[in-house]
Amino acid sequence: MTTGSGDFGSGADRSGPGGSAGIPLPGPNPIPPDPPAPGTLPPTGVPFSGPERVRADPGLDLKWLLVVLAIMAVGMVTTGFGAWQVGACLVGGGMIVGALVRAILPSDKAGLLRVRTKPADVTWMLLVGVGIIVMVLSRLGSDLGPLIRSTFTAG
Repeated sequence: MTTGSGDFGSGADRSGPGGSAGIPLPGPNPIPPDPPAPGTLPPTGVPFSGPERVRADPGLDLKWLLVVLAIMAVGMVTTGFGAWQVGACLVGGGMIVGALVRAILPSDKAGLLRVRTKPADVTWMLLVGVGIIVMVLSRLGSDLGPLIRSTFTAG
């Protein structure tokens, strides 16, 4: 069965997702089906199942996050035992390690350190890590403490 040159476009017989053979559908392509529900795989043959739409589940790649959290946990335990300066520097150092790992590794290998874009992740982790260390050093009575304190305070 063929259609004339009416409202049905090219005039070829097509059957859509719910149509039967021989019933022409308007336009060049049938209406695409709704996308699959989140967390489910689309059925085979649906336009949403192409290689550009289905990506491998990254899973919970905890390796690098656990490295950063381990450094920070050691810092928290050290702080709990009374050496707050060393502990806080370890926490800040853990953030800096996380920033370096995120900067060096490609996004698909960064695991759960990947939250936003790479520049945003690296910038914020560096700012927090360096900020913690600067605050600790400004409180120390070392040669570096008064220099930092005089640099960031008025008067």
